Amino acid sequence: MSRNFEYGTYVVLVSVMEHRRETGFSFGTLPPDRQLTTFVHALFQPDDLVELRAIEPPPSDSKARGTIVLREWLPAKELSEHFFSLQSVNEQGANIYFGVNPRAGRGGTKSNIQSCSHLWADLDECLVADARTHWQRIGIEPSIVIDSGHGVHLYWKLRERIDLEDDARRVQLEGLLKNLYADLESDSTQDVTRLLRLPGFLNVKREPVPCRIVEYHANRSFDLADFSAWQPDAERIEDSANATKQLSAASLPTSVTAFSSDSIDMRRVRGLVGTLDRDSKDRSRRDFWVVCKLLSLGLSSDEVCQLVHGHSKFQTDEYTTHTVQKALRALHHSSE
Repeated sequence: MSRNFEYGTYVVLVSVMEHRRETGFSFGTLPPDRQLTTFVHALFQPDDLVELRAIEPPPSDSKARGTIVLREWLPAKELSEHFFSLQSVNEQGANIYFGVNPRAGRGGTKSNIQSCSHLWADLDECLVADARTHWQRIGIEPSIVIDSGHGVHLYWKLRERIDLEDDARRVQLEGLLKNLYADLESDSTQDVTRLLRLPGFLNVKREPVPCRIVEYHANRSFDLADFSAWQPDAERIEDSANATKQLSAASLPTSVTAFSSDSIDMRRVRGLVGTLDRDSKDRSRRDFWVVCKLLSLGLSSDEVCQLVHGHSKFQTDEYTTHTVQKALRALHHSSE
């Protein structure tokens, strides 16, 4: 595909491919650059801001998280122009990820997620045939099926975008996803800031294998009401929204928490997160110290929660939230 291939022409191209799919056309046979452009067109509007991250995986015997070697925010219509540079980073050993929801500004926190046009699910260590059994069991066929290389990603296109500027709407969506994932036997991470692999590139988690589109049904879309069976109860939504407001109220001032890859010392961030994987006589005290340091660098509470998740004792939302709130209070007191 030419670097200058027009984003908008995919309206016609995808319709043709959808028709050909019924006669044996396989999206998996598309070359990598068209995999990327087809997928981006399916999920985003041309002017949507898409977060990209290239992450080098840790050694196979390490419990540490990978190293971020690239973090960028680009309009969807420009992503195809960056295919070859992303491919080069990928071939050097970094996995390529994207934010499933468009960003409002250069950030990756929940406050940067103001709309959602798709529901999604991540089935780890799963074949497409096995995933098909799961979605057929719950009775709702996906619009897009991605073979991630060592798992399957599913997307359901919504006819109307969901407004997520209100905390209650975001909590409602995350609660719906959590219930849906339970029935699908999917990965349980339902955060609206979720990153997933970008088709058109190699999954280099182990032996390199392609992440690619298996199915794309351009005309298969849904109303949110079609997922009513997985809606969380109203009381839980209200409790979760109130908890989010309390945490936000304790956050650092906007001038401090504004995040960008240009203003944050990422080497320092990686070093601090790495200390969470070392032995310690008092892990709780060490965890608290690391969170304080991360917040002091200018990371928001949401970003800190994402960074520390899965390390040390940060295995549950309760422990993570408690530690971050405690660190925020300590920093506020020290600044008074």
